[in-house]
Amino acid sequence: MLRLAGLLPGMAVADIGCGTGLVTLWIAGAVAPHGSVTAVDFSSEQLQIGEEKAMAAGLKNVRFQTSDAYQTGLPRESFDLVYSRFLMRHLTEPIKALDEMRRLLKPCGILVCEDHDVGGIFS
Repeated sequence: MLRLAGLLPGMAVADIGCGTGLVTLWIAGAVAPHGSVTAVDFSSEQLQIGEEKAMAAGLKNVRFQTSDAYQTGLPRESFDLVYSRFLMRHLTEPIKALDEMRRLLKPCGILVCEDHDVGGIFS
């Protein structure tokens, strides 16, 4: 799905609500060697697991940051693609988080939001 959305090697990607980094690490491999991933999650415990997985995989192009989806603290207009997976269903103000993600995108950047619905998984 991310490749169909436009993910390419060399891109700067933000993964918001990354959890333990399952998809983050895949993205890091897909944008390597010159691209990078900044992974954000509210849980420092989950981020530590992601960091350990990244180190074990030898991925040096991924950075993990503790923050929330409403105010990530990431630089504005800095990412080619911003991604979130199964995050919106956990938020009380999903539109506020989407606004933050939009502000992180470079002009003509790509926002991909994958989430769960009672009827199934939709993107």
